[in-house]
Amino acid sequence: MQIQSNQDTKTNNSVPGMTSGACPTFFRAHVSQAQTSRTGYVEAGYHLAIHVERLIDGDVNEEVVQRLHDLAGRRRDDDWPDEMWNWLKQTLPRCMALVPERRKETFLRGFAKAIEDERV
Repeated sequence: MQIQSNQDTKTNNSVPGMTSGACPTFFRAHVSQAQTSRTGYVEAGYHLAIHVERLIDGDVNEEVVQRLHDLAGRRRDDDWPDEMWNWLKQTLPRCMALVPERRKETFLRGFAKAIEDERV
């Protein structure tokens, strides 16, 4: 009998070249904390942003990575929140399944802050 680690970061249901199965323990901890803290999902968004390239490295093709960079450069555009949210949901579905749609604005505020801080 093989015991699966609670800290696994990959699954077999990812779409090759387009999706990463990553959902690290640190992110799950930030989401858990967001559910009970005043900072909400800002910290979860920030920390996912600073680790996003490492998380998707090797799982997705160069076009997906380039799209991340394009979106990072357009964070002040009106359509950025929806496009970034959709990119995250497509690329990191296990992580984004933990973030309620109603917390989208707060989560993306943290993600944008990491971009502004040049952490992405």
